[in-house]
Parts: sequence; C-alpha cells; structure tokens
Amino acid sequence: MNDSQYTLLPKPGDTVTNLQLEAVRYLFEASDTLYRILRCKDENNNGKIVVGNFGDALVTGCSFLVKGKWIKHVKYGMQIRAETVVPLTPVTTEGICKYLCSEHFSGIGPSTAKNIVDRFGTATLDVIRDTPSRLKEVPGIGDSKAEQIRKSWQKYQELNQLFIQFYQHGLTQHQCYKIYQNYGSNSLSILEIGRAHV
Repeated sequence: MNDSQYTLLPKPGDTVTNLQLEAVRYLFEASDTLYRILRCKDENNNGKIVVGNFGDALVTGCSFLVKGKWIKHVKYGMQIRAETVVPLTPVTTEGICKYLCSEHFSGIGPSTAKNIVDRFGTATLDVIRDTPSRLKEVPGIGDSKAEQIRKSWQKYQELNQLFIQFYQHGLTQHQCYKIYQNYGSNSLSILEIGRAHV
C-alpha cells in the first residue's frame, strides 16, 4: 500500500472549510433552541456528524456546504461543529423530490412531489421559480396549491439569500436565525443600518 492510499483522520480543532455533505437524518433537535445534531454522508458515503445552531436550514436528502471545526465528543467521537451551513440547490430528480417533500414546502407529500418531478424532471425548480402556473399541468394541483408551492419556494429562497448575506458580514448561523426571528424579511436592512451606526 502506498502513501496516497492512506486517508488522514481529522484531529480536534482542525478546520473544515466548504465540505460538501448530504443531510441524512436529524438525530437530535432541541425544541427551544436552534441546536441540531445531523447525520450526514460525504461524496464517498462516509458518515459524518454535524452539530450546531443551524435550525431548519438543512433538508434531509439534500446537499450543503459546512464550515466549522472538528471536535471530539467524549461519548460519540469526532463531529463537525458547524459555524455556517449553506444549503445547495438539488440538481438530481431524486434530490429535488426529497427537497419538495421537506418541511419547507407545506402541503407536498411524496406522491405529489413525485408527480411534479415526473412532469418537469430536473427543470422542476426552474418551473417553480419562473412559471409556477405550469404546476397546474400536474394532476391534483390547482390554483391554490400552485400558489402555496410558489410562496413556500419564495420564502425559503429569501431566507437562504439573507443567510448568505449575513455570512458575508461575519455572522454565525445562530446569530442569523436570531436576527431573522426578530426582523423577518427586513433583517438585512436592519443589519445594514446597525453596521452604518458602528
């Protein structure tokens, strides 16, 4: 076996920068805070545990980028303590189906998600974003359901864009959620006003 076949194991304190993972399953969700423990896998299907205050930002079955540090839990071993997580837009039909079934899209179950993706394929998210009225081409989706899906998509996209802006200002995931909880869609303008007065 040559040296290139060995994989270096992380050590506590090692930095994690833009590691792409797929969210598999929430292991723990604190109901009174944004703290979560999430089982994930990397591109080689190696299991990883990510912990942190990232609330509902991540959808199981979808990919995301994580930045943080490796920590060693006494009982559970090596984990990534997330400073920031950035959800990635799914690009496969399977990923899009899982995304549509998530808590971010109210009223869409596995059957409806499959019907939508069967109709539009990998262009599904473009259809929702650009021409949501086309959703009515899917059996069982009328005007109100199409509008509900469009609103869910818009809200989640606004939240992601706000968080990306927050990260550029050096805020942590936890700080982002606290600001968003207090100020909603006005969060970025409040942040800009606050920074201008410093």
